[in-house]
Amino acid sequence: MERIAAQKLTFAIAALLSLLLIGCSGKKTGEDLPPVLKIGVLPDESREKLAERYEPLRRYLSESLGLRCELVFYENYLAIVEAFGDGSIDLAYFGGLTFVQAMAAFDAVPLVMRDVDSRFTSYVVARADSTETDLAGYKNSAIAFGSRLSTSGHLMPRYFLAEQDITPETFFSKVHYSATHDATVEGVRDGTAEIGVVNSLIFNSMVADGRIEEGEFHIVWETPPYSNYVWAVQPSLGKTGRKKLRDAFLALSPSTEEHEEILRNMGAGGFYPSTAATFSELNEIALEMELIQ
Repeated sequence: MERIAAQKLTFAIAALLSLLLIGCSGKKTGEDLPPVLKIGVLPDESREKLAERYEPLRRYLSESLGLRCELVFYENYLAIVEAFGDGSIDLAYFGGLTFVQAMAAFDAVPLVMRDVDSRFTSYVVARADSTETDLAGYKNSAIAFGSRLSTSGHLMPRYFLAEQDITPETFFSKVHYSATHDATVEGVRDGTAEIGVVNSLIFNSMVADGRIEEGEFHIVWETPPYSNYVWAVQPSLGKTGRKKLRDAFLALSPSTEEHEEILRNMGAGGFYPSTAATFSELNEIALEMELIQ
């Protein structure tokens, strides 16, 4: 009898510990939003630039939702996917590839996209003093991609290059990878690579804010359009919380003065709802390239 009682006590303690671990795991459940909303952003530019870009959005979400919002920054693309997987963040700004990875591994739920994200493009850029005007002219030159997990800095440009029978490792003399898009531009500027693959929106924003001088670079090639960035939430967040978040994004309007800075910082004219179907082609490409399972 004593042994049975001891076993029952052991099982009871184990069950209690399991419940405590679930409660501390960071995985939030329920219909409404958590008291502190952790927002993870893709590290596609320097941390300073990301903080400048997303701070107005953080303030807006905090005020409109009536809760504390915190921005969380990461050193690389893989880190934000892992953070989403362990529940460290509630809302994540993913690139297309990191989103389909998070969707496949952790059931990430797409929420909204910018108006520009359904027809996104990448540039291949060169210094203005380069006389070559097309990709063929850069055969046996060095090329710089962005992160290996970047949709616009690597995956989709590589995919479209393959459609032209160009394999970077054999067509170019050297293949570099940068951590961020602005770092790719810097690599071309300082001569690390003759050409660089960069997110077209970020490149244009660098021209607009003076980080790139007018006429300093020229565009060698622009990819066909594809779907890219998306804001996504944890699958444990119920319909009520998702609706509150989605409505806050959808309410942003360029005609409202206080919203204009938020949208301008993010290169958007507005937001619209997103679904997993938007990324079906990208998902197939990622499967074909063995970037997801």
